[in-house]
Amino acid sequence: RGPALYLTMVMSIAGALVSAFAVPLNPRDPTTVFIFLSIARFILGVGVGGVYPLAATVAAEGSSSANRGRSVALVFSMQGVGQLLVPLVGMVCLYMFGDGVNTSTKTMLNVKGLSWRLILGLGALPGILLMPFQKGQSSPEPRPDATAAPSMIQALRNRAYWRSILGCAGGWFLFDITFYGNSLFSPAILQDVFHVDTKSSTPVIGNDLQHNLCWQLAILALLGLPGYYVSVCFMDRLG
Repeated sequence: RGPALYLTMVMSIAGALVSAFAVPLNPRDPTTVFIFLSIARFILGVGVGGVYPLAATVAAEGSSSANRGRSVALVFSMQGVGQLLVPLVGMVCLYMFGDGVNTSTKTMLNVKGLSWRLILGLGALPGILLMPFQKGQSSPEPRPDATAAPSMIQALRNRAYWRSILGCAGGWFLFDITFYGNSLFSPAILQDVFHVDTKSSTPVIGNDLQHNLCWQLAILALLGLPGYYVSVCFMDRLG
């Protein structure tokens, strides 16, 4: 798992950093910058998609049966911390450097294109900070009496595993639809909650809560954060 985790971390770091330096692929068509961003974010997504389960697997394998659930839950709880940090980091960058367009909100500077590049590039920071620890980590040596685990192909061919695989994969699939669906549509829902004119979007930063999407998203993330740690406390007791 060590090489796979290292590779996916490198992909996530590279995808985030490359995103920050996005340029139009066609100088005559500025919208081609979105093609560049799509490719960079796809690389980032593959990397994060690998780090996500591998980190939980490493945490589970390095824990005793008494606290294994708590260790895995702590790994997943970082998702809640990340959801809170995203609007806060975005708000700091926008108040410092502006968006280069909106001049109604007071900012320290107003440099076009700098804020969103910093926000995307800072996504590489967690991976960069953890890379030295992961690189120096050695894989545990297998015990002499340990039974070799089946490979993925062997597990898929064995009908005894089908129920568990479908239950786990199906549960995660339904969870991801609701979780990421709520995340994607939060701005639209908050726009209705705060009675913002539907003909215009909520300003990302503004002078009050009603017209400050970053603060709204931060409060929403803060409301959900305690749930992660409630699960950490009761995971091993209640299962």
